[in-house]
Amino acid sequence: MIQLDNLVLLLIVFIGGGIGAVLRWSISTAVLKKTNHIFPIGTFIINISGSFLIGVISTLVLYDNYQLLNLFLITGLLGGYTTFSTYELETAQLFKKNKSVAIIYWLGSVAAGIIAACIGVFLAGGFA
Repeated sequence: MIQLDNLVLLLIVFIGGGIGAVLRWSISTAVLKKTNHIFPIGTFIINISGSFLIGVISTLVLYDNYQLLNLFLITGLLGGYTTFSTYELETAQLFKKNKSVAIIYWLGSVAAGIIAACIGVFLAGGFA
C-alpha cells in the first residue's frame, strides 16, 4: 500500500511529467512544421534547452531545501520534456539514411547538452 506522503510525491512527479510531455509534443510539432526533415531539430532544441534548464534549476533550487519543487521541475517536468529515447531512435533512423548527419546529430546532441547544462549552472552562479 502506498502511504499518503509517497502518493503526494508520486502525483507531483506525475503532473510535472505530463506538463513536460505536452510541452515536448507542442514544440516538436511547431518546429516540424517550419523545418525540413533532414535533421531532427525539434528533438535537438528540446534536449539542449532541457539540459540548460536542468543546469539552472539544479543550481538555484537546492535539492535538500526544496525536495517537492525539485521533484516537480527536474524529475517530472524536465524528465517528461527531454527526449533521450526519441534522440536514440532518431539517431538510429538517421544512420540508415545518412550516416554523416547521424554522427553529427549524435555527437552534437551530447556535446551541446553538456555545454548547455554547464552554461545553466554557470549562469545560476554554481561555478562561482
